[in-house]
Amino acid sequence: MIRRPPAVVCYICGREYGTK
Repeated sequence: MIRRPPAVVCYICGREYGTK
């Protein structure tokens, strides 16, 4: 995957990435 800021990842994947 492309390197993206945690904010974007959390926005796309959801709370799952937000928790990790």
